[in-house]
Amino acid sequence: MSFKKDRVLSTIRRHPGFAEFFVTYLLERSLRTEEDLVDQLFNSSEKRLARTLILLAQFRRDEPQTVSSFLT
Repeated sequence: MSFKKDRVLSTIRRHPGFAEFFVTYLLERSLRTEEDLVDQLFNSSEKRLARTLILLAQFRRDEPQTVSSFLT
């Protein structure tokens, strides 16, 4: 999915709740990418598989958040 930069910036300025959600999402995604890289570099395939299965199990338990809930 792609967003127009000016549209996202105006939404962030008008809706502080969305701004907090968006920055939190970006930070979590950055941390996850870093963790994935470290996992690939330093762990065996068995440990990587175990980590992936744990992440999938946690993903199923998380409740989805919608952007619209932050814009009201």
